[in-house]
Parts: sequence; structure tokens; C-alpha cells
Amino acid sequence: MKTKDLPMSARLILHSLLFVLFWSCQKPGEHREKLMFKDPAAARLSASTANAANPYLTKNHLGQPVLCWTEELSQEAGFVMKYAVFDPENAAFGKVVTVGPSQGTAAHPENMNKVAFRSDGTVLAVFSKKHPTEENRFAGSIYYTQSTNGGSSWAAPARLHSDSAKDVGRGYFDLATLPDGEVGAIWLDGRQGREIKGSALYFAKTEGHLGFGQDKAVGTGTCECCRTDLYVDAEGTLHMAYRDILNDSIRDIVHRYSTDNGATFSEARRISLDNWVIHGCPHTGPSLADNAEGLHAVWFTAAGNPGVYLTATGNKEAAFSPRSKISDHARHPQMAALPGDRLVLVWDEPARAETHNIAAGMHGGAHNNSDNGSRITVQVRKKGRALETFSLSDEEADATFPVLMAISDGKTLVGWAQEESGKSGVYYTWLDLGGSD
Repeated sequence: MKTKDLPMSARLILHSLLFVLFWSCQKPGEHREKLMFKDPAAARLSASTANAANPYLTKNHLGQPVLCWTEELSQEAGFVMKYAVFDPENAAFGKVVTVGPSQGTAAHPENMNKVAFRSDGTVLAVFSKKHPTEENRFAGSIYYTQSTNGGSSWAAPARLHSDSAKDVGRGYFDLATLPDGEVGAIWLDGRQGREIKGSALYFAKTEGHLGFGQDKAVGTGTCECCRTDLYVDAEGTLHMAYRDILNDSIRDIVHRYSTDNGATFSEARRISLDNWVIHGCPHTGPSLADNAEGLHAVWFTAAGNPGVYLTATGNKEAAFSPRSKISDHARHPQMAALPGDRLVLVWDEPARAETHNIAAGMHGGAHNNSDNGSRITVQVRKKGRALETFSLSDEEADATFPVLMAISDGKTLVGWAQEESGKSGVYYTWLDLGGSD
């Protein structure tokens, strides 16, 4: 009998026994660059009886990981946003909170609903709702609601954006708690219409319990439908990364930063001269993380040699290093910093990655999944090289769009969407990647 023919529980027990046997055979004091992860078993967080997808991970005001997702109430009632706080001490999630005002939301895997926390603990839940028109089938609005009592009750929803036109497409937002304790938001907004090619990038921030204040455009001519990333580094600098449209048809990742909580931003600059010419939307955005070596960015491009690449800059004003290829087969990468100047990356890839041509999955710009299913892969890196690469998801499942959150001691929470027997759910696992290498 092959290992893959065993039940999942039996495979985990077998892997644990092999792991113990391997380490018991090592010579005392022998150094090995292998990772000891606590519990690779995956668990379902969303309701077992409902379809759920679009996971997103952040931290609350206490530094605890928070996983949110979109879950179906019923075919009649539609979808609603939910989230739960993870307790690292007990390695368990608390009660699931339902964001009632979000009922009727619709989200794309790159345009997931999200929560963020002001430094005083106020919860802001941000979600999209579609209202297609004859002029624009992608038209929609972004709303938010606030809770000052941990999600027990919610304020009436309000628009994130000042513009209220019904035929405008808006979405692909990201959130971050700023150094001043407020929450910042960026999103792609089509209100400038035919004046520009693509969308515009807008920014707004909260003003205490009054909610989000006046929005402003910080970039124009952006790709219309790739995930954006809003990130605060250890020094309090606010970074944003998104896919821009350059010279009419090049869609490459650009970077901006702010040192004054979003009052002003630097000019956009490409993190890599990929020169990806595509007349469509790739549906795959960048991810940022920082450590002692500087700011790192990971992204997918199909320019030249398709795949996922990594770059870094040691100074926010300095040029990014030449890109390094991480994988030929990876898609939708996300990244976080670990102790010991390490990085942890997670992505999805075709289950039969060795035979899959990722460029062949690009149809009209859509970054499609393989018909043979998809798996979740984790990689830990240091100083430009991989220390360990391993798969997380059940090989029999179709797992996509992973997210991750690392805390100070190297423990890392990973979540993803997974489909089995025609039912989609949100799964997670808790890894112990160690305090240092």
C-alpha cells in the first residue's frame, strides 16, 4: 500500500514517527538546517455545512492573529463576513464573530473582505458589495462598519470612498494599523473612468471613532484587479505595493512609501523591470515583509521566464536588488518575517507542478488554477537561499489562496481555501518554525 492511500490521520502518525526516528539518529551537537514544526495537521475553521472562502490574516491590537473569511448563509441570504481571534498560548481560535452588516457581500479571492484594529481595540470590518450596471458589470462599492465591543454589536455601514456613483468598479483593498494607532486603507477605484487607463489607487485613514476620513488618489493608471499590499515596517514607514500599468500595456509591480502616516507618499517606482505585456488582469498581487536586511517583496510575473520572484531593498530610497526566482510553479505568494533574519513564504501551486506550464494558465489575464487541483507550499529562506520547503494541504484536496501571519517567536499561522467533495471551506494550521536558525 502506498502512503497516499492511507487516511489523513494515519499519514500524520506515520510522518510523526519518521520525524522522531530521523532526529533520534543524529549525532549530538550536529547542526542541520531542518525545521521542526509543531503540528502540520490542518483543521477547518469555517462551518462544515456552509461554503466558505477568501481567507485573510491580520493581528489585533493585542498582537494576536485574526483570521477572517466569507461564508454562505444560504442561497437566499447570500454571504456574510466572519472572523475569529487565535490564542497562541492555547493554539486555538476563540468564538467566531459574524459581521452582520456585511450580509450580501461578494468577494473575489484576490479581493477578500478584511478586518483591522485601531490601537484602542476598535474593530473595523471592510467588505465589498457588487451592483453591476449595463455600463459596467464590475461595478461595486466598498463599505465598512465599526465595533467598539469586540464584535458584539456593529455600527451602521458606511462607504469607504467619498464617490457614490453606481457604475464604478472599486475593490482590491488592503488595510493596516498605522504608527499613530489609526487604520489606513488603500483600494483600486474606477471613478476617474475614461480619463485614465485602468483604475486609480486611493488612500484613506480613520479619524478616531468617526471612521474613515476624506479619501485621496495617490496613483493613477493601475491594474484593475490585482491584490494590493499596505504594510508598516519595524521603523513605522508605511509601504504600498500594487500592479501598475506602464507605457499602455506593461503591468509590473510598483512601490510607494510614506513616513508621515499617509499624509504624503513617495513617487511610484518599479520593484523589478519585468516588462510584462498583458492586455488583461493577472489576478495576482504582491506581498511585502521586512527584517534586518531591509524590505522584501514577492510577486508573480509571466514576463520572460514565468514564475514567482523575490527582491529586496536595504533602504526605502535605494534601488531594489535584481530579482531572484523562487519557483516556476508558484502562484498567489504571501510572505512574513521570522526571527533570525529569515523569511517564510507560502503559495499555492498545481498538484502536479512538475508537468504544469504556469503561463498556459493565463486566459484573458486570469491566473487560473490547474484542472488537476492545487496544494499549499511553505518555504523558509535566509540570505537568498531556501532552508526548507514543504507542503501543508492534503494531497487529495484542492487548496488555494493561502495567507499567513508570523508572531515574534517564529510560530506561524497559515490559512487557505480548500475544496473537497464540492464544498469549499477555510482551513488553517499552526506551525512552530523556531525562534532562530
